[in-house]
Formats: sequence, C-alpha cells, structure tokens
Amino acid sequence: NLHFAHLLNPTELLPRRNNGLEVNQFGTETFATTSNTMIRNGWRNRFYYYQAQQFRNEARFFYESNKLKISSGIDFRSSLTQGDWQLYNDFNTNHPNPQSYRDMQDTVSLAREKGIVFRQAQGSNMYSILDIGFFNQAILKLGDKFIISGGNRIDYNRVRNSEGFGFAWSPRISGIFYTKQSTFKLIYTNSQGMQHVSNYIKYSTGGGRTPNPNLEPEPIKFINLEYLGQNKSGSLGWEVNAFRYRIENAVAIETRGMVKSFYNSTQFTTYGLMSGFYYKPKSKSWNIQINYTYLQPYDTYDYDDGLYDPKTRIGDIATHRVNLSITKHTDLGFITNVLNLRANYVSARPIGPGTTQEYNIGLGDGSGEIPAYLLVNGNIALKAKRIPFLRLDLSIENILNKNIFDGNNPEYYHPGPRDASGNFNFAGDEPGTAYGDQYVPYFTQRPRFMTLKLSYSF
Repeated sequence: NLHFAHLLNPTELLPRRNNGLEVNQFGTETFATTSNTMIRNGWRNRFYYYQAQQFRNEARFFYESNKLKISSGIDFRSSLTQGDWQLYNDFNTNHPNPQSYRDMQDTVSLAREKGIVFRQAQGSNMYSILDIGFFNQAILKLGDKFIISGGNRIDYNRVRNSEGFGFAWSPRISGIFYTKQSTFKLIYTNSQGMQHVSNYIKYSTGGGRTPNPNLEPEPIKFINLEYLGQNKSGSLGWEVNAFRYRIENAVAIETRGMVKSFYNSTQFTTYGLMSGFYYKPKSKSWNIQINYTYLQPYDTYDYDDGLYDPKTRIGDIATHRVNLSITKHTDLGFITNVLNLRANYVSARPIGPGTTQEYNIGLGDGSGEIPAYLLVNGNIALKAKRIPFLRLDLSIENILNKNIFDGNNPEYYHPGPRDASGNFNFAGDEPGTAYGDQYVPYFTQRPRFMTLKLSYSF
C-alpha cells in the first residue's frame, strides 16, 4: 500500500510526520518544523565537517625482580576539538548536468565554510580539553602457585576552564592460583575516569538533542571468577567464567524541563557466564569446540516516575547462546582440505512491555520476543601443496535453508536498531501514510547463501 508517484515531482510539499518547534536556515533549505509544516519531497545531500587537534605524550616506568613487578606511568592529552559536526543540507537540484553539480562542490567546502551546528551550545562549538592520567600496578608472586596484583589509575579531566569531571579513581585487584593443569582467577575492577562518555554524546545535536557538556563518567564495577583447565595430554580443555558488573550513572536520552539531551540517569546490572570446551585428539585429524554464554542484563535503577520496575529486563539481548564447531583436516595428496561445520543457537530475545524496549512490537504476533533460531553453517577450504600461498574457500550460510526451530521457514530475525520502536504504520493510518522517523522493530536475515573466495597470502 505504499505510493511513490509523488516522488516524480520534487517541488511537491508533503505533511511532516514528526512535529517540532524549530525554525532554522539549514543550508539551501529552510528547516522549519512547526505543527503544520509541509516538507519538500525527495532526498537532500547532507555534508559534514569535523576537525580536531591533539597533543599527546606519555612516560612509563618499569621495575622487575624475581617476585615483584612494578609498572607505572603518566599520560597527557591536550585537545582542541569541535563539539559537534558542522552540517550543510543541499537541496538545490537546479543544475544543467551532474558535472555542473560536482564543479560547484569543488569551488567551496560546503560544510566547512557554510555549515552550521544545530542547537549550538553557549560558547561556540570549539572545546579545549585537558586529560591527565596517572597509573600504577604491582604484581607479587607468593610461592610457586599464587600471584596477587593490584593497581590504580587516577584521571583528571577539564573542559575549557570550568567544565569536565575533575578527578576520578579506578582501582583494580586480582588473585591467580595455578597448577600444571588448572588456573583460578579472581578479578575486581572499579573503573571510572576511563569510562568517560565521548565528545559525540556530550555535544551532539542530532535527533533534536541539546548538548550537555556536564555529563559525568559511567563507573563500571566488575567482578569475575574464572577457571581454566585441561587434561594431562592437552587434548581436552575447558574454561568457565562467571561475572557480574554494574554500570552506574549510565547515560541515556531524556527530556527534562522541555530540554531533550543525554543525562546521567540510570544504572545497569548484568549477571553472566561464559564457558568453552574443546577436544583436539593429537592422533586424529579432527577437533570439536563448543562454547556457551548465559546473560541476564537488567536496568536496576529505581525510577520515581513509576514507569519502570526497579528491575527491568534489557531488551533485544538473548539469555542463551550456544556455538558448536566440528573441523576435519584431510590430506588428498597434492591438495589439503579443511571442512568445518557449525551449529549456532540464539535463544529468544525479549522485547515489548516489561523490557527496556517497551515500544518494540517485534514480529507483531504479540509474543513479546524476537524468536529463537538454530542454524547450520559450513566452510570448505582447499589448498594445493605446490602453490601454498593460494587458498580457495566455499562458505555456505544456513545450509539447511531453514531455522530448525521454525519449521521450514528459511528466514530468521534480529532485533531492529537503537530502541527499535518502529511500528511501520500507526493504527488507523491510511494506506501510503509516511512511516515517520522511527526504527524498524526487526531485520529479516537471509536464507541460504554461498560465497566463493580466493585468497593470496604472502
């Protein structure tokens, strides 16, 4: 029910789906978004300009003895950078030929010389940034089977004269116990200054946002316990890693007092387990590998507005993932062959009400999830012994041409980008109504396909 006939007339005006309150001269187009604004038809060219300069230096110190290792250092960065892109929208299509349009672009750097910064913050779009970091770590060996290490990083950040987060401390401690066939690791990290938000997040104006140069770092408190082992021959090995981390002061988009921007507004907590096993018999020409991931991520901030529970499941992320790989090496005389088969399982990904992706309708079936899938993929590699620098690979994705969990359906699905709140059309829309500035709720993945690759190594 989509109609594109109107695209033949670039002067026609269409109703704008999303309303705003801005009026701005934006390149060759007057970008006015009031409640009854009409928008010109077709596509516009957008030009971007961004420039930054940085002076950087660092110094390091090392000390090592039989039982003690110490490393320390300092890094210094002085930057002068734009906060946001300069943008120029060119909607002028009145050129006699394509070469005339290209010649026009050669005579002027449109974004650099004519571009603007949308919703520019006070004090212009240029920011001087000073970053100083001091770090140290000590590793102490206690006996033949135990190692303990600890360290800290101190960061200082100043933007212009009065902005920036100031000082931040990031301590780390770990212990390792090992034998010939087993290793146990326990690690705790409280990272702060190193996890500072990017300049893009602080100063970007896309999507109607206002810059927020006062964003604080996002501290990450991480703890994990890891166990690695193998049998005496080394043919059988395993790794199990249990972890928990919490991101505090996390940055998210909100509207406060009619100002839409990034704010330090929430907290995420994740529990997980990663494990891997392999079997590689030394007397055989084949091997098996399998890995498993378990993940439970939550938004654990206690919202005062009552829209979320104190423990809300983060959407779009699967709880279980399993990958199985079987590889067979074959010597065919003048040719060597490697055959690999893989099975990949991803459990259902929760979306919709009760998750952070509450507006994602998924496949529209009301299930509250993007369905699970199990696929079989493979690869065949061939090498001629006389020309070992050449390799021919045939890869086949989705060999069975179906999601094993979905009957004979050759397609499977991934969640849409960002908040995936796109719902194609609103209820009651007439056929042909514009979708609006939304993001599709899911991406359909390809059925069976093959790729043939010839590679040269030297």
